[in-house]
Formats: sequence, C-alpha cells, structure tokens
Amino acid sequence: MLFITTREPKFSDHVTIIDIHLDDEAAVLDTVAEKFPFQQTVNDLRSAEKQLWLLSGGVLLRNHDDQLAIGLRDCNGADPLTFTNIAAGRCDRKLYDHSLEELTSELVLCVKKDQETWIQLTPGPDSPKIHELHLPMVKHALDNLRQRLEKSGNKSETIPYESYQDDTHALFHQLNVRWFDKVNRMICTESLAGYVLIDNEHHSTEFRLPLKIDLSMYSEHVIFFAEGSGYAEWMSFAQIHDLYLAERQAKRRFLTPFLRSFIAEIRYPAFL
Repeated sequence: MLFITTREPKFSDHVTIIDIHLDDEAAVLDTVAEKFPFQQTVNDLRSAEKQLWLLSGGVLLRNHDDQLAIGLRDCNGADPLTFTNIAAGRCDRKLYDHSLEELTSELVLCVKKDQETWIQLTPGPDSPKIHELHLPMVKHALDNLRQRLEKSGNKSETIPYESYQDDTHALFHQLNVRWFDKVNRMICTESLAGYVLIDNEHHSTEFRLPLKIDLSMYSEHVIFFAEGSGYAEWMSFAQIHDLYLAERQAKRRFLTPFLRSFIAEIRYPAFL
C-alpha cells in the first residue's frame, strides 16, 4: 500500500542517478488513501502536484525466440486494457529485490515436458501456484491447463534465468540508486544495468531488469499474468511494433508508456 518516493532523477556520464531519502514521505495507493489521511497518493505524484517522484521496477523477460512476456491489464488500474511487460510495479524495497519479486509474483508459466507430462515452471519459491489463481477472464484456459497438470501429478520445477546486455537500445544504460539515511548520509548504492525510462509527465522513473529464459527444450509452453486480466502471451518485437503503429489509426492506447517507449526507441530494425 506504500511506495518509495525519490528525488528527481539526474543524468551524468551516461548514468542515471536516483536519490532516495529515508526521511522523505512515502506515497500511498489511492484506493487505500483513507487509511493514511496525511499521506500523499500515487496520483498526487503522477499529476506533478508534488516535488517527489515515483519509482517503478520490474523485469523485461525474453525467451529463446527473442519474444517478450506480455500481459493484459484490466480496467481498474492506470492505462486500462493495455499490454504491459511481465513484470513491473511500484517499488517498495531495494530496486533489484523488488524487480525480481515482481517477476516471481506475476509470471505463471507451464510447459509440456514430454508427450504427456505438463509441469509448472517457477522463477522463484514465492511464485503463485496455478491452482490458487482466480482470474475470471481466463478461467476456461486455466481450467484446461489445470486438468493437464493434475494428470501429470501437479509437479513444478524452478527455471533458471540469466541477465543479458542490450547495448544497441536507447533506453539501456546504468542506473545508480543512492540511499540516504535521515541525517543525509549515503548508506547504500545499487548499480544496475537495464532499461531506464524517465517519465517526466507522470513524475516516474521506470526501470526494467533484462532477463532471459530458455524454453527451447519444451514442445509447448503457456503463460498467464497473475495480475490484471490474467491474459498473457509471448510477443515478438514485430507484434509489439504493430500495436504501436495501430495506436495512431485506432486513436487509443494499446501499450503501457514503458512498452511504447521501448518499442519506439528500438535500434535494431531486423526485428521489425
């Protein structure tokens, strides 16, 4: 319900610098603002009525075919019914830990291991179990997959992931997060390489940790989004780019701000 606020980001020697002061006021989720009557809300910061900034962290997850894990938001949050990367969210702890936690809490991945066996692959021990998901919009697809998993003994395995470099992309560079205590002493610095978007309109810094997983050994794989609508799929760069172009024709948004900026700034046209 409460999220980290930062000072305005700075850019020096090709590095983005964000300062977090533990004496600054946190931001509260608007839907529970009545529980914290003297706290600024997320929308206060997004509307630029306050001087502090928001920080969003997550993962940009690729598979072996260079497709991205994409989920569909529901109608209730910011940017309703748009496609977003799995996973991301407002930061409430150290940025690296938060980014990984977003992935483990949002990605639901199941694969066909052999001709008859289906298992769930999890990026971490706290990943949601498919049998515990209640997502009405994808209920039929979930039920079908649950039946396959039950026949296979409801087994799960941890899937390894690795980081990657993307030196060709305009948004990819180093982010330094500096933490200061209540007497203005720097107590910690996080140096992370990833995609960084400075959203001046909404007073928000968006960070995505680049991770990759290999699913080439499985004949089939299915993903769900444990938040929002529950719907998810692996999308190629070309598909995301087509959605970006379609926004002009349809005069509506199909992509979240980060995903739109990511595809607009891409520098390797071979994928498009």
